[in-house]
Amino acid sequence: TTVNATKDELNSYARYVMYHPIEKDIQIFSENYEKTDPNFRLAIGKVLTESDYSDEVENLNESQLPLALVYGKEEAIVQPLYLQNAGFKLWENKIHLIEKAGHLVNLDNAPTFNKLLYFFAKDTFI
Repeated sequence: TTVNATKDELNSYARYVMYHPIEKDIQIFSENYEKTDPNFRLAIGKVLTESDYSDEVENLNESQLPLALVYGKEEAIVQPLYLQNAGFKLWENKIHLIEKAGHLVNLDNAPTFNKLLYFFAKDTFI
């Protein structure tokens, strides 16, 4: 069984998680949702509702690469500092909080997010 969100549900969710929702970004969000494999959406939903993150946490703890955790300061879905003491090897030894951004930080404040991503990639992979 697959579950698909209605256009109204997608728009409502996007408006909830964005710091300053604009129609262009809501459209991008909806288009990306539609491009996602429905079976993946079902599987990720199951993992999230069952809170079974054991493999993911173990994989991150075993990684030799630093982890960049980036949240918007206006995050409405998760607590940004929840993983502060999880023992991950954090890039720059901190969780990055971006001003004027919510859950969809890459859309809410793209210039700041992209700059941070650039420096993370440069420091980590080059």
